[in-house]
Amino acid sequence: MKYPIFWSVLLLGLLGACQSPSSQSEPTEMVSGRYALNGIDQYVHIEGQGTPILIVHGGPGLDHSYIQPHLGKLADGFQLIYLDQRASGKSAIGPAQQITVAQLVSDMEALRDTLGIDQWHVLGHSWGGFLGLQYAAAHPNAVESLILMNSLGVSTADKQQETASLGNRETAEDSAETAKILQSAEMQSRSPRAFEQLFEVSFRKEFFRRELADSLHIHLSDSFVMQQRAMLQGLGPELQEYDFSEMAAELQVPTLLIYGDHDPLMEISGPKLAELIPENEFVVLSECGHFPFIERPDTLMEVISAWADRE
Repeated sequence: MKYPIFWSVLLLGLLGACQSPSSQSEPTEMVSGRYALNGIDQYVHIEGQGTPILIVHGGPGLDHSYIQPHLGKLADGFQLIYLDQRASGKSAIGPAQQITVAQLVSDMEALRDTLGIDQWHVLGHSWGGFLGLQYAAAHPNAVESLILMNSLGVSTADKQQETASLGNRETAEDSAETAKILQSAEMQSRSPRAFEQLFEVSFRKEFFRRELADSLHIHLSDSFVMQQRAMLQGLGPELQEYDFSEMAAELQVPTLLIYGDHDPLMEISGPKLAELIPENEFVVLSECGHFPFIERPDTLMEVISAWADRE
């Protein structure tokens, strides 16, 4: 089975050591906290004022905390709404069988309905781009525009190419440090702190300037292992084999595609999405990998702001 890169690292650690209601509810005061979405308490962080942007984090299994500190400048002109996906971060797990792509999309729509938002921009990073595409296809009238930042591709074939490309970037130092973490007492006890270290080492090869990887901070819930087991049980079968090329080709939402030139996805997923999505703008950031909000923050903020503010 070929899992997204985040789960590939998780499995290494573990083994190696519905639609939302159609009726519009009364708007809820927009504050950070837990919201009951489709029967599951899910954590939402809200900051800034202006046109709303839903930020869809990567993973599966990360949460908003790795990206939120780096997008702060956007809050000067937009309202940023971060949702920890179910079984991620501070959100509850719920029944594992309900952790599906369709359910995650439904949770996003339930949040829009709860907050009383007519339309919002949807910005998805990595796995979040994959989900953002699904959401925009299911609810085009709710999406003013879609912003796919270093998004995963539309098929398992794309994912397999990315995994192979990243594997070629692993250094001897990376391998030695990974082995040390896997053999640590923290990993033997399945401590979330050990997984944080494991992911931070793994993500180094996704940077153009590897020294900047120290600015990427992964914070995992104390329930992380339980969350991931539930996600693997729920999402795993869906992600064994997929191809959403037809969905992308039928998308009726203006889309901004952003990729770093050092991200394998730029050559694997970016051109394919640009060819498939009818209305899109494709921006490539130079000397940049999978985390442009760390390597090219000023340029990224300018690109996103100009796009979201366009007439």
